[in-house]
Amino acid sequence: MKTLLYRTIYQPFVNKVLRALLFPFRNLLPQKALLPPSGVVSFTIKKGQTVKMATNQTSFVTWNIFWKGYDSYEYVPVFEKLGERISVFFDVGANTGLYSLLLHAVNPKAKSYAFEPSPGPFRYLNENISINGAERCIFSFSTALAGESGELTFVSAYSPKYAYLRDATLGGSGHLSGARSDTSAVSFKVKTQTLGDFVKEHRIEQIDLMKLDTEETEHLIVGAGIEVIRKFEPVIVCEVFSPEMANALFGLLNPLGYTPYIAGNTALRKADTVEFKGGDIPNCFFVPQSKLSWIEDLIVS
Repeated sequence: MKTLLYRTIYQPFVNKVLRALLFPFRNLLPQKALLPPSGVVSFTIKKGQTVKMATNQTSFVTWNIFWKGYDSYEYVPVFEKLGERISVFFDVGANTGLYSLLLHAVNPKAKSYAFEPSPGPFRYLNENISINGAERCIFSFSTALAGESGELTFVSAYSPKYAYLRDATLGGSGHLSGARSDTSAVSFKVKTQTLGDFVKEHRIEQIDLMKLDTEETEHLIVGAGIEVIRKFEPVIVCEVFSPEMANALFGLLNPLGYTPYIAGNTALRKADTVEFKGGDIPNCFFVPQSKLSWIEDLIVS
């Protein structure tokens, strides 16, 4: 019975009507009453361009965008400003493509290389590239960038509440096996490549910005790709899950002249250490000396 109810209220047309009825009361309703979007969500960025995102009810990203505003999510306002200054973006752990799509809207000449090994998000990523007409600017890969090239087990967690969507879960918690355990998950083999091997294979000549969202393997990608990072000096954005990961990233990047900054929603704060409070996972920007001018207007004390 519950599955039938879910299939009904998350049918895209029905879902759109229900959300429209609830939207005027969004600030009065409890958060659990704010229905997750299913179908296509559209939003307009500050420069006036419209971004469309195909989604389903398992995505927190599009729930946040619809109910709270796209610029309330993570460090989106910082990314928008930085996006105007770059030409090549590596979106590692792209999920359904929010940041690649934002970059395309902000800076249509920029190129994005979007990596997403989980089949459900990858399918939605490609749909989102298509409905935004971004095929010439955003290039998608089901390869998992990792600490080694070859083949590894990938674990895609799903919500038991929407078990019928287990092959299309968009929660963004997929990870290479060994990073952590999940009670409700499916596992499968994926192709992995180091950053260096991918750059060599695809003859990449520039990387300005790299976003790493790989659920606890970010430091392994940096470590295996350190020569590429030394050569191209990209700004690196990543989630830092633990003091141990922070120490590993600092140890790898500090010798290359990188400065760490903690990302707020609208600004960056220089950090000698990473603080972990209330279960939040900090987002850090690691910025090389050659790119400090790109973020000067984004720094607060």
